[in-house]
Amino acid sequence: MQQGYPIDRIKQNNREEVSGSGVNLSSTDSETALEEVKAHIETCWTFLGQSSIPFLISGMGLIAAGLFFERAQHWPFFMNVPEAVVLVPALLGLKGNLETTYASRLSTLSNKGELQKKEEVLWTLIYNVCLIETQAIAMSFFAALISLCLSLIHYEFQFDHAVLVIASAMSAAVVASVTLACLIAGVVVLASKCGVNPDNVSTPIAASIGDLVTLAVLVGAGSSMLPTCMEQQCLLSLAIAIGILLVTPIFSYFAISTEHTKGVMLYGWWSIIVAALIGSGGGLILQKAVTVFPGLAAFHPLITGLGGNRVGVQSSRQCTSLHICGYPLGTLPDHTTVWTYLNPLRVFCSTGLDSKVAIVILFGAAPFNVFFVILIFLTAKNVHFTWTFVGCYVLFAFVQLAILLYLCQVIVHVLWQFGIDPDHSAIPLLTATSDLLGTGLLYALFLFLQRFAHYAIKCETVTQQPVIAMNGTNTTFGT
Repeated sequence: MQQGYPIDRIKQNNREEVSGSGVNLSSTDSETALEEVKAHIETCWTFLGQSSIPFLISGMGLIAAGLFFERAQHWPFFMNVPEAVVLVPALLGLKGNLETTYASRLSTLSNKGELQKKEEVLWTLIYNVCLIETQAIAMSFFAALISLCLSLIHYEFQFDHAVLVIASAMSAAVVASVTLACLIAGVVVLASKCGVNPDNVSTPIAASIGDLVTLAVLVGAGSSMLPTCMEQQCLLSLAIAIGILLVTPIFSYFAISTEHTKGVMLYGWWSIIVAALIGSGGGLILQKAVTVFPGLAAFHPLITGLGGNRVGVQSSRQCTSLHICGYPLGTLPDHTTVWTYLNPLRVFCSTGLDSKVAIVILFGAAPFNVFFVILIFLTAKNVHFTWTFVGCYVLFAFVQLAILLYLCQVIVHVLWQFGIDPDHSAIPLLTATSDLLGTGLLYALFLFLQRFAHYAIKCETVTQQPVIAMNGTNTTFGT
């Protein structure tokens, strides 16, 4: 990113204002200078050109992950260990939050010019790998415990199952985190070298590829440990789980030893935990919805994933704008307050670049939704294509994204006002809200069509019992 006069002007003005020198820009000049900074970085048309392919890749990744899981759930790992099925949404949700937050944080550093040298990139990558490894291990252990507790509703507790689920979850977290951290760093550096804003490409790519990689590693690790667990009473799985827990303090030490990751290590946990609690609400809605409408499950990853990816890009961009314009944490742009950003009209009706980009994100999602919904109809087995459903789905997804973009404006600036870096905390809250809101609206869509256009949601009867409903007595292994 080029460093020019507008950025220097804003930073100099902020330093003078904070030091009490009394030299301030007027309201009009301040807002104009801020918009000059954003326009100096890119235009809304530049954003559209740079983000279209990443959004397409993101949608394809979500569909690929869904199709992979649709087939993998009938493999021996999930058939013999049904608790692992419950683990999948929790693990993917928590891991996705870590990766998209990391992508946003790295994009901000790149736009601030702090990833220009190879040494800067290398040490930033090392410290961030240690950070996300620590977070991933802790969150995967937490997700495994949640899945085991929820599984007690349908199954009796079995120690062999518990050890295998925990070991598989943490193994997937460790391997996927290193792989994705290096991949995302490469995307950010390559985007900067090519003159592309990393904020526009890193977050959707991290979210889409992250789900597929994490799910593949989880299935691979679980399938590899399953035979030894049956024969040796899970000694290998237990050793792997204990070994990963023992190296966690080493990752923590390096993550807390640098200022770039120390703040996230100490204060970045609350948003992930809150996101997990918000996401659990979406899980409860989904559990009820799929029993009434089996075909709903095919569209669930799409409406929750695409909404989260798009609002994640907007969040990353707004965080970068606040950072590069020199406003310290706790200080909003001149002549604005929290109430300024609570105004929903500001999201789409202002003259600034953020508003123009929000409009591009909102209306640009429609053709992608049409394409992906039709693709799901062509690949799913228990749904039938109707244009009525396509039109209503696009409308409900439009409402979801509009609400998310408004919440993005509010959450990013409220966190900044309270001295919390939104680069560390905003995306988990927004993606979890996308899960909850998307699931609720999708259920409402099916209920609406059932009431007024029943033909639009005609579904075939699912003849095969889901894995999650298997009798626990048929899944025992080991002694």
